[in-house]
Amino acid sequence: MPLILTNSDVEKLLTMDLCMEALEYAYGELGRDNAVMGPVQRIMAPAENAVVPGLREDGSSFFYAYSAMAAALPGWDVAANRQDSDLLHYVTTSSGNRLVRVPAAPGERFCGFVLLHRISTGELLAVIHDGFLQKTRVGGLAGVAAKYLARKDAAVLAVIGSGWQASAQVEAHCLARPIREVRVYSSTRQHREAFAAEMARKVGVKVVAVDSAEAAVGGAAIVATATNSIEPVLRAAWLEPGMFITSVKEVEFEPEVYERCDLLVANRRGPIWSRHVVGGAETIPEHGREIWYRWTQEEWEAVRLLGTVVAGRAPGRTSESEIIAFMNQGEGLQFAAVGRRLYDMALERGLGAKAPHEWFHQDKQYIP
Repeated sequence: MPLILTNSDVEKLLTMDLCMEALEYAYGELGRDNAVMGPVQRIMAPAENAVVPGLREDGSSFFYAYSAMAAALPGWDVAANRQDSDLLHYVTTSSGNRLVRVPAAPGERFCGFVLLHRISTGELLAVIHDGFLQKTRVGGLAGVAAKYLARKDAAVLAVIGSGWQASAQVEAHCLARPIREVRVYSSTRQHREAFAAEMARKVGVKVVAVDSAEAAVGGAAIVATATNSIEPVLRAAWLEPGMFITSVKEVEFEPEVYERCDLLVANRRGPIWSRHVVGGAETIPEHGREIWYRWTQEEWEAVRLLGTVVAGRAPGRTSESEIIAFMNQGEGLQFAAVGRRLYDMALERGLGAKAPHEWFHQDKQYIP
């Protein structure tokens, strides 16, 4: 019977080291042509009638977004589709324009989950809440990339952002490299100081809050941006030889950052989102700011694929002075790999609710 795994179940099972192990296996398989990722689709429409208590009626824009990303990992006999149904709010703050997901479903909740299937039978194995899994796999993949692309002696990590995603970046990079000090900056002093104290307890290294993004970045071996900004938070002028840099959204880097890098590494060649928008994609505030929508085919061919590096088919870092950026794109493969590990562990530990097969599987008489 299919398992229903809530965020509470996932949080009991999923550790960062387990997540990184699953992702490293999956990307090695991708690099050996033993796995496949489908296109990442986002369907959007203006939500002109959105009524969300507590948000100001200041003319800021709301959009509905349905997002889906699918992949198959035959080595673990699974395929998965991660899908979200969201209300998005574009807001202007003192630190710039930001994109906020709104818990607008009944009970102030979000709607997002992973459908995990068995390849050999086609059956549904599990429906998994994607919240805790989402942030862990973003950080986890950055950690896998750092293992192959950051300097082996990387000891200082800079993090721009102090929210949900930033915590996973700290955890993953501290596992990937011998980090001794983490510097964190975000626009609100209280948030960054509380974050620094919490993460110091969690990872057992020195974590300090600093007063500017530039102060965090200076002298760091690894720089991770993890914000909800749709404007650049990392400047090219701050980059130094030997850095490894990564983001959770491409718009967090100003365009010149990519030009300064000696090597760009990504999950795939091409823009992450295939956007289909009522009224045209140009109505989305961040559309056109993302540098890779403007790249030529030749520029994309110069981007190295993380899977080929993990599989040993392409080199990673070849010089201590290289500046390397990992363009951390969300993909269905990440959810297939981590979802499979979660499913197996949930069965072993008796976690999750079991749903009747009949809820998801149809009798053969209805499929001629």
